Amino acid sequence: MRILHGFAGGFIAAMLVIAGTHAGAAEDLMIVSSERDGIYLNPTNRRFRYQDLVLHNVGVKNTGDRVLTVETLRIDLLAAGEVQLSSYVPVATLVSDTRQLAGNPLPIFNAFQLLATGGVADFFEEETTLATGPAIAAGEGLVSSGHHFSVGFAPDAVRITVEALAERGGRQTASLDVPVVEAPTTIRYRSPVKGTWFMRALPGVESHHRLNAATEFAVDFFKLDREGRAVVGDRVDTNNYPGYGQPVFAAAAGVVVHVESTAVQDRSAFLPREGESPKDRGRRLQDMMMQAFQENARRAAGGNLVTIRHEVDGYAEYSSYGHLKSGSILVQAGDVVESGQQIAAVGDTGDSPEVHLHFQVNAAPDAFTSKSIPFSFEGVQHAVRPPEPGLMIRVRD
Repeated sequence: MRILHGFAGGFIAAMLVIAGTHAGAAEDLMIVSSERDGIYLNPTNRRFRYQDLVLHNVGVKNTGDRVLTVETLRIDLLAAGEVQLSSYVPVATLVSDTRQLAGNPLPIFNAFQLLATGGVADFFEEETTLATGPAIAAGEGLVSSGHHFSVGFAPDAVRITVEALAERGGRQTASLDVPVVEAPTTIRYRSPVKGTWFMRALPGVESHHRLNAATEFAVDFFKLDREGRAVVGDRVDTNNYPGYGQPVFAAAAGVVVHVESTAVQDRSAFLPREGESPKDRGRRLQDMMMQAFQENARRAAGGNLVTIRHEVDGYAEYSSYGHLKSGSILVQAGDVVESGQQIAAVGDTGDSPEVHLHFQVNAAPDAFTSKSIPFSFEGVQHAVRPPEPGLMIRVRD
């Protein structure tokens, strides 16, 4: 089973996506994608005009009564109507991705991955059985996820094309064009923390958030001491983390729409037990997290969480603040907050082995099943300019 690190980057995090699909069909062959409203182009090097994008979920379904055998899945990046880059997804990869989706131990994982609260049925907008191979019978479908592209041009559309061989002869081809769109800049955000912090998980391909559609552009904040350490001493004691208990501020004015405040972290669980091998410890921690996800998947992933709705000129989006300290939340649903108002404190609840603040912006209130939106912070100063991604390192003598 493949589980991509999502909301926190801990031992288990659900794979995150968008309710509603966009469909393209030819006879009995249908294509759907979770990128209904378009794919965001992410600038990775403005100086040299490099950009990247992620096509998170592609579904192929047989809506007829004949068996169709998928032979080709191609993804084209277009500019001004012309194909600039093509990528063929091996059918074996399409089948493998589908089997992993079908093998998810909890239905909520599929909802998170497909950004569809009802899982596979919502993604395809009708009841659908996942196929076990390239031959898909009536009502069956295949799903492939996490297609990343880095380019030196500005694509304006992504075209998905599927070719299949029909059971009694003949070929079918279906295609779907998904627009590439610019990120909205209506809402202005300030940093949810003050002072000097290490901000990581920036939206590059190495970010543990990037291949999850709901957390694609999320960032994490770690407070470091004067020697560049996120923890000094015993990792079990949260008081040894410089960031623990630091205030968290609303990044923009808005209305609180969701609060989760019941999460409590058991840090002692991360310690190895007497006679326990690393493998056994990993299995125990995974079992512990799976139980937490069964009880409340959103709480297990995000811990204590606040979500705020921001609206300007009729346009709205939602900021979320995760892994908050137990007992620290100062707001409740319905409260109106000002930009810069303290709402909680940094903690380690949920899928968060290290103390940090998780911040993301989404298109809808549910931070786990709605599309991630790119954002930037005003008033942030970079230690080294021009700013670019880097690694905080310590070198031993």
